[in-house]
Order: sequence, then C-alpha cells, then structure tokens
Amino acid sequence: MSFSLSKFLLALGVAGWIGNNGVAYGGQIIATPTGLQAGEQFRIVFVTDQLTDATHTDIQYYDNFVMTAANSVGGFSYQGQALTWEAIVSTASMSAISRLNDSAPLYMINGLQVAPTSGTTDFWDALYDPHTRPISESESGVVSGSISPIVWTGTYYTGLNSENYFGTILSNPLGTATPLYGRSTSGNYAWDSAGTISDSTLGAVYAFSDILTVGTASPVPEPSTFALLGLGGIVLAIGTYRRRRSVRAYQQR
Repeated sequence: MSFSLSKFLLALGVAGWIGNNGVAYGGQIIATPTGLQAGEQFRIVFVTDQLTDATHTDIQYYDNFVMTAANSVGGFSYQGQALTWEAIVSTASMSAISRLNDSAPLYMINGLQVAPTSGTTDFWDALYDPHTRPISESESGVVSGSISPIVWTGTYYTGLNSENYFGTILSNPLGTATPLYGRSTSGNYAWDSAGTISDSTLGAVYAFSDILTVGTASPVPEPSTFALLGLGGIVLAIGTYRRRRSVRAYQQR
C-alpha cells in the first residue's frame, strides 16, 4: 500500500469520529436548554424569516416551507442528530393540536422557554394562561421586531381549526379565503388567533422540531470508526517502517 492511502484511511477514520461525536456536524448546533437533565425531552420552535401566502390546503406544503427555511441557514442538529421540522398550522383536514400536544417543553433556538409543555393547559390555553414568552425568534436569530407581523396559523387559541362561538361554528383554516393569523410579539391568544385576513397576504409560519432527548454523555464512536482509525494507523506505521528501512539500506551502501 502507498503512504498516501494510509493517510487517506487515517483521515477517514478521524472524520468518522468527528461526525459521530457531533463536533463537525453541518449547520447550527442546538444547545441543551438550561435546567434540563439527562433523559428529559424538549422541542425547539421558531418563526420563519421567509414568507408565504396561505392559499394552500395541503399541510405538507407548510411543513416543506418551514424545512426549507431551516435549511436556508444550514439546518440544525442536536447531539449529532439532524432536526426535522413541522409547521404549527391547521388546515381543513387537520388541526394543529393533533400534531403538537405532549409534555415536552418548548424552547426557542436561543434556549429561552416558550411554554412548559405543548399541552392544552400550557401551550393551547393562552387565552387564560399566557405563554412564558412569545415565539419571537426566527431560524436566523432575528427577533420579532424585524419579522412579519402576520404569522399564518389557521388555528384558534384551542389548537383547533374551528370553534363553536355561542352556537355558531367558526372555521378559518389555511387554504380558505380568510385564514386566521397570529403575531409573534404576543404570548396570549393573539399568538395564533389575532384575526383573519386575505389568504393572498404574505406571512411567516411557526415551526416545531421533533422531540429531542438530553443525552447522558458524548456519543461513543461506532465500532466501524474505531476500525478505520486502527487500520489507518497500522498502514501509516507500516509505511513509516518501510521508508526508514529503505533509508538505512541506502546509507549502508
């Protein structure tokens, strides 16, 4: 084997070790929010810098929209795991609360808590129990003052796509003529149901991550990575030995 091959194998092993430990993972690294312990879970939320209309009836469009927004800044990872994102929106066929309703606390990218859980008594009860703080940070770190005042939700403060208002059924999900929108400066009911407006208006969208679990320690390199490191080291040692032997043979001539 040539010496260049040994260096390649060694570099490959080092790259594998770095990748498995999350040290050189592409994109932005999410830090564990202060106060969370090993084994506890949480989610990250943000409001997009990018804008869209609300004419689409398929919720997958809005999921793709927030994924594109996250990827526009290189994506995000936590402890070596790439984050996936979904939109906090309601369409005629699906309510936001059916996608986001669990005990995991919600934090912004900067580590500030938005709500203790995404359940009905914390996140979806902002009319009576305001959030800890608004979802006011975008994927690029911009705060609410520079973000669109319109955030498309199609959702009432209950998390549903409709509401029984004194016997009258109200329904303004995304994809209808005048969907509900929220404001990223608000922590009360107006965060997702400030009013209605034409679906052709450009607005931002809230996003939430998959559930993240605080690890107990740095990830251990995979066995295959150890193998690559070992193989690279062995080949490098052989190459060094052969060169030294060749030099000695030349000097003894």
